[in-house]
Amino acid sequence: MAPKRFYALHFDGDREIWERVDASGVASCEAPTDKPMPPVMAIIPDEHLFFFRPDDITLRKRRAMDAACMLRMEHLFPQPEGTQQRGILRTGQLGAVGFVTGPGLPDFWKQHAAVLDAATVVTSKFMLGCAFAAQNGLESWAIVNGSSPMLLAHEGRLHRASDREEIERRSPVQPPKRIDWREALAAIGPQRELWTELRLPLRQNAGSTNRLRQAVIGFAAVTVAAALVIGVAARDYMTLSTEANAREAALAKLYTDALGPSPGPTPQRSLVSLHASLKGSEVAGFDVLDLLGALSRHAPSGMLIDSFSLAPGKGTLRGTAANYDAVEGFLNALKAETAYAFTLEQATNAPNGVTFSMKVAPQQP
Repeated sequence: MAPKRFYALHFDGDREIWERVDASGVASCEAPTDKPMPPVMAIIPDEHLFFFRPDDITLRKRRAMDAACMLRMEHLFPQPEGTQQRGILRTGQLGAVGFVTGPGLPDFWKQHAAVLDAATVVTSKFMLGCAFAAQNGLESWAIVNGSSPMLLAHEGRLHRASDREEIERRSPVQPPKRIDWREALAAIGPQRELWTELRLPLRQNAGSTNRLRQAVIGFAAVTVAAALVIGVAARDYMTLSTEANAREAALAKLYTDALGPSPGPTPQRSLVSLHASLKGSEVAGFDVLDLLGALSRHAPSGMLIDSFSLAPGKGTLRGTAANYDAVEGFLNALKAETAYAFTLEQATNAPNGVTFSMKVAPQQP
């Protein structure tokens, strides 16, 4: 049964904005003081999350796909920095999508802890868009969040764009279906059974599990769920060998990606040795998310990044810009990033503009 009403909390920068959702639609309101308090859906900015989907891995079993996605993320993001977190989301047609939290999330959560800790569910506009797209059978869609990252999904692939023009350019369907997050909120929010799928599995949000269960699931549903869990466990026991083989294949691919076509008889030991040698480098490593964020902030409209590679203490960036002025402007803008030093290596005329390559290295303290 749909709730008579619930409240949605979203943010404009650090400002808390409340919406009341009921049978009449979505309307702005003051912070609620109802007693008892109706369910509250908190929608944190997508800019605090980096979403990742491995396009080259397709497994039928949900657990096997989740495990393969997590293994790939552990390969790309070996150790989240400090309080950063990573996990797996279930997103309808996109299947398993990994996420890594940005470095600003802990401070954001601390600032709004009073409302976030009490929320029934914490989600994001991207998650609302995924649920809306799955329910409406959308193969190609985009969600544009103002200053937050713009995300485009098409046939199981996930793209992150820097502006609306890039969304249009990347979409094979013209124009892509643009999902208004308020439209998604009005359509998905009243379906309380979907709130579990919307929940972001964050450590800060761990306490919402009981609140969500109370808001979403009645005693009968819990009984049915328990029966399903037992059935799934029995089925998984029968198919354990198949899933294990799939995970071993995914792990073998990761070893090959990291160590080359001949990873040797003890690839795990080789990875540990490689990791130790990288940690022992005289030049500090990179914060990948921070570096990608810096490039995204300063890249002018129309610039394409063709390749990006990192090694201990150095990296190479290759791309295409409209002209030399765009390259020079990009390089000058990057000077604001005091954590890194960018150097233009080459810029050459090409039929579609100017191709360029840059070197990047961490700034010496």
